[in-house]
Amino acid sequence: MKPYPTDLSPFPTRVRLMLYAKGIDGESVTPHGFHGDTTPKCEYEEINPMGRVPTLVLEDGTSLPESEVICEYLEDAYPNPALHPSDPADKARRALAEITTALGYLEEFIGEAEKISGSHCLGSYRRPAH
Repeated sequence: MKPYPTDLSPFPTRVRLMLYAKGIDGESVTPHGFHGDTTPKCEYEEINPMGRVPTLVLEDGTSLPESEVICEYLEDAYPNPALHPSDPADKARRALAEITTALGYLEEFIGEAEKISGSHCLGSYRRPAH
């Protein structure tokens, strides 16, 4: 099993934490083309056509993209120690926390893109302030 993370993204960090908590060791490969690296991503896109990190390559060559997918795989393939709740209501709360966290990152990213471009990607939509 070989993870392809970068150091500056929260999503690969999530996978690294899961691997650490499960006690899974393995060679990690930092792909080219991220965070200021101007090397083309072509080689990495053969592993993950979406071109995003992280990706986990399994022993049989299967590539799993996206941190949520990778973490679900790791929890199922390596059930001990269990890191996800077994209670259905707690599972639902965990899923909701993951979704709202991802939406928060997306909204922050779009906000930065709007500052740079001067346009409003979200139009009139904004999540209500709490």
